[in-house]
Amino acid sequence: EDVKAIARLFADMGDSYVDLIATGSGDAMQIVNALLEVTSHSEFDISSMTFNFWHHLKRNLTGRDSYTSCGSEVPIEAERNRRMQLFRPPFEVLVSLVSSRVEYPEDFHTFSEEDRRDFRYARYAVSDVLLDATDVLGGDSTLKILFMKLIQACGSGAEQNQNWQPLEAALFCIQAIAKSVSIEEKEILPQVMPLLPRFPHQEQLLQTVCSTIGAFSKWIDAAPAELPILPPLVDILNKGMSTSEDTAAAASVAFKYICEDCRGKFSGSLDGLFQIYHVAISGVGGYKVSSEDSLHLVEALSVVITTLPQDHARRALELICMPIINSLQEIIQQGESALQQVPARHLTVHIDRLSTIFRW
Repeated sequence: EDVKAIARLFADMGDSYVDLIATGSGDAMQIVNALLEVTSHSEFDISSMTFNFWHHLKRNLTGRDSYTSCGSEVPIEAERNRRMQLFRPPFEVLVSLVSSRVEYPEDFHTFSEEDRRDFRYARYAVSDVLLDATDVLGGDSTLKILFMKLIQACGSGAEQNQNWQPLEAALFCIQAIAKSVSIEEKEILPQVMPLLPRFPHQEQLLQTVCSTIGAFSKWIDAAPAELPILPPLVDILNKGMSTSEDTAAAASVAFKYICEDCRGKFSGSLDGLFQIYHVAISGVGGYKVSSEDSLHLVEALSVVITTLPQDHARRALELICMPIINSLQEIIQQGESALQQVPARHLTVHIDRLSTIFRW
């Protein structure tokens, strides 16, 4: 309790004097270092007390209103650059500290629903801190720090499924900052993507791998042609759809993003896409895709069809619609009395799929 009280004191001090701290004076940097010590505490309830401070400090450093006293544009830009450079080291330390907070505990399988909810909240909170850090450091620089965590995890037995938690944690943080990373990034992501097919198919790790693929779909589309990463990544999503409901949900969303952003790269591989689609829609073949998540696959294939020549698109449209229409006809042909016993959702899911197709 004493530690928590001291941590709260420093956190409140930081929030109250953030404008002064952002000037970067010697005394202010001592407070920043003290708050980093609080952030490094092993208990999340204590370390997270500082999260609001880091957010407010980021807003102060990046917001133009903080520099109005500097006068004209030139001194404003000079002062902003000075402060941003001064606070880079603390934010780099911050990224390293919070990235370990998202690691799955060994006893996660024993967690109650409330404990699982709290753990998800903690991961979302860390994601917000990482995004704050990207505004100060830049997305590509933040990615480099997190990539070092990933490399360390790869050397800790994670690829043999012996210690998957650090690997999943590093990858979760990388996908959390995806929108801040440039699609022209050429140093780190070309090393990350070829690693993904090598990772074990442990459920939580596979779910995060699928989410990472979806998060970087725009980068994957812009990746150099000599980096043939798309086929093995689609294979991962295929595996995700057949592992569990959670991995199937992540894989379905990722598949939609991949097809939206890389649609031009799929026009020559429609047979494989149709196979995935038919297995998911039919409900047989081992996929664990829910009716709701199947809409992501319908949308994915519909997007790709829009890139085809008109004659090919017409035939592809027939192929995508027929399984849905056939399912509706089978229900209707059972007769009126049997139809009244059918749950409404068994009908509306097919109608939703058709409406998704024709929306494109």
